Amino acid sequence: MTFLFKKLRRYWFQLTHPVIGEVWQLHRVTDEHSVQARVRDYEITPARLESLIVEYQRKGYEFISIAEVAERMSGKRGKKFIAVTLDDGYANNYEVAYPIFKKYHVPFCIYVCNGMITGERKEDNIEHYKMLSIDQLCALDQEPLCTIGGHTNSHYRLTNLSKDLQMQEIYGCKLWLENTLGHAIEDYAFPYGSYNAETLAILAYIGIKRAVASWGGGVRRNTPERVLDIPRVLVTEQTIE
Repeated sequence: MTFLFKKLRRYWFQLTHPVIGEVWQLHRVTDEHSVQARVRDYEITPARLESLIVEYQRKGYEFISIAEVAERMSGKRGKKFIAVTLDDGYANNYEVAYPIFKKYHVPFCIYVCNGMITGERKEDNIEHYKMLSIDQLCALDQEPLCTIGGHTNSHYRLTNLSKDLQMQEIYGCKLWLENTLGHAIEDYAFPYGSYNAETLAILAYIGIKRAVASWGGGVRRNTPERVLDIPRVLVTEQTIE
């Protein structure tokens, strides 16, 4: 009886909360592949990115901003959608990906780790890639298609940190971006998809309106409670997971 009840409840949830789109998670857009296999899993070539955009536009999907995603989650109607996001703030997001987004009029959001841009944070045992310059970051911020979000000061796993250190990492990045760009930052992404209840409380307290996870599959309608935990799918050279 319990099994049947759970099955009916799941069916009812899927019926009343249908999947209405996806948020793509990208990192590096480049033809220059890493020598490290685990890093290559987070790369996509510009040709592959462009082909995916064309493919999904032909399927009738519309490409929307992350702010629009939040509105659709709260019940706003529209076509099935794709929202494009990129983590960390690599220079190829500006040099390679941006011209593709501009060509097809695709909104996109870049979640910036300021310590990786300033050089204060370099991850051990990982090739040190070229990051966005301040000028490139400011130029992207002036592009109507682009949203800039935070990604912490130092790209640490937030669940490994105390609440006070989480606040320093999250709010410090937000303040750095706001001082650099001259306006409020309302979007965030968690490094490694690592967060807990304290993380979400901090985001709400400092005025973040939308935040994305690193997994979770499709986005469902009528789920406004997940606006600080928007699911994403990882897009790589070979797959959309």
